[in-house]
Amino acid sequence: MQGIQTRFDRFRGVHTVARMVSIRTILWIICVASAIAQTLLNTLWPDLLSRYRALGGVLAVFSGGSATVHKWRENSRRDRSVEYVLGTLCEILQKESQSGQTRANIMIADRHGRLRIKYHCGFDLYHKGELGIVWEKGMGCAGKAYLENEIILGNLKEINSTNSYKEFSKHCTKKYMITEEQWEKTKHLRVILSFPICYNGRVIGVLNVDDTAHYSNSVLRGPDAFTRCELVAQALGNLLLG
Repeated sequence: MQGIQTRFDRFRGVHTVARMVSIRTILWIICVASAIAQTLLNTLWPDLLSRYRALGGVLAVFSGGSATVHKWRENSRRDRSVEYVLGTLCEILQKESQSGQTRANIMIADRHGRLRIKYHCGFDLYHKGELGIVWEKGMGCAGKAYLENEIILGNLKEINSTNSYKEFSKHCTKKYMITEEQWEKTKHLRVILSFPICYNGRVIGVLNVDDTAHYSNSVLRGPDAFTRCELVAQALGNLLLG
């Protein structure tokens, strides 16, 4: 009788462990699915992304243990700090603007050097699909700033004076190296300032500030705006990876 009870206890213990492993596996699968969903949302419906970040944090609490929870909290704190800095910069520039609409975004490079927008300010000002564009090294103002580690000013009068990509490509493709999709989704812009973001001497991303006002009337033309953006870009490296 005692042997039967022992075997039963062992079976119950194994069953409990198996059930815990099964639950953790399910939660891990959900976390992976959530990460995939974040990528899709960032491309298709960026305005819903914040909701899934919160869900990912909750799932991390249950599936990853204290180390994962700590990492998630640190990432959440970092995201809030970066978004606050970006929003403050955008708000100041918009108040100083005489005309047009000023936006700001931060592009982060992946291990292949492809740039994607990770943080942005002024969602209502972004055209559908614009947040999902991938910029290669040397492509557009952001790609040039990343490749050359230099501040790039784009006075986009050439782009704005054309009515089609075919017409644009005759004169400007070599200068800006952008695709038809990129041209279609950014042709409403008049001025772009792109600042490389560095950490430990390595370029990790780009701060882009743009305006719909012509360069002669743009707030980005002034030295104060340029200095503010440059200081923010210098601080972002430590804020993102420090």
